[in-house]
Amino acid sequence: MVATNLHNFRRSVGWSLAIHHSEVSPAALGSGMHHLHRDQYGRAVVVYNPELLDRNKETIERYQHMGMYLMEQATDDLTVQRRGSVLIFDCSRYSLSNLSLLTLEDVRRGTGMWTNSFPCRLKRVFVVGLSHAARSTIAMFLNLLVPTKIRARVVMVPGGAAGDAVLEEGLGRGHVPLSLRDMAAAQGEWRARVRGHLAGQPLLPPLSDCASAAASAT
Repeated sequence: MVATNLHNFRRSVGWSLAIHHSEVSPAALGSGMHHLHRDQYGRAVVVYNPELLDRNKETIERYQHMGMYLMEQATDDLTVQRRGSVLIFDCSRYSLSNLSLLTLEDVRRGTGMWTNSFPCRLKRVFVVGLSHAARSTIAMFLNLLVPTKIRARVVMVPGGAAGDAVLEEGLGRGHVPLSLRDMAAAQGEWRARVRGHLAGQPLLPPLSDCASAAASAT
């Protein structure tokens, strides 16, 4: 079923079934719009930083294509296939007025690429930093475009210490992504990781990092 969904989606948008890094936009990959991590449980954690989506550098489709490539890199990992993945949408620095820049096709493509198209289960979706009014808008989009079983896994995370506690509970102490605390430092770390990846290193941190980070947080 997953293989069929993946094939049908890739064919519908004209993307390769297996994306090579040479096909990915360097501007999109290095932008930091997506960061890739692991949590305490070995799951892949993909962070979406929408404020870094710069349409002067790339189209929305090319950013989405890059996100699909990152998920391919994550789901090549056997532990991720067994334990699943987590998405974090960091909206704390993003104005929802920018949603008007998205076409319906962009929204459908973005929804399709995350839904039933990978050999691992999407365990949780954290949406960080939305106001109460913005949450109502997002809820409307979710009801229209996202399957019920995925909507049930969405967690709205407030800002500040309360939000940090929610993320630490969900991801494990020491595993809240750096970009949620210090974007400048996170961008430097991500670009270094991208350079290493293009030289042959994996983008997804090794499983051993989970144990060491958890130990250092205790």
